[in-house]
Amino acid sequence: MPVRIIATSFAFIAFTIAMICGLAAQNPGSTIISRALVAMMVCYALGLGIGILGKRTVEEHVEEYKKKYPVHPEEDEHQEGEAVSEADPSTESTESGDATTVEAA
Repeated sequence: MPVRIIATSFAFIAFTIAMICGLAAQNPGSTIISRALVAMMVCYALGLGIGILGKRTVEEHVEEYKKKYPVHPEEDEHQEGEAVSEADPSTESTESGDATTVEAA
């Protein structure tokens, strides 16, 4: 999706610049439109190439980063589990029979 957005942006900018330059040069309307359309098609193809190249570059850098700094979800779960199972040091628990009561220290 971002590749097509980049290509479309290039095409729109090229068309707009060609229209403005043609009007500034006082060219006939058919010449302005035909040149603007050619510029739009050429820049759309150029934008596709640049978008694909940018997408590939970003994907390669993300993969390289993931290899360099891996995330291990198993370790994260254990660390979270340990934090939850630890008792709060400000409270003491005492058992009397089947019921467990917690008293503040």
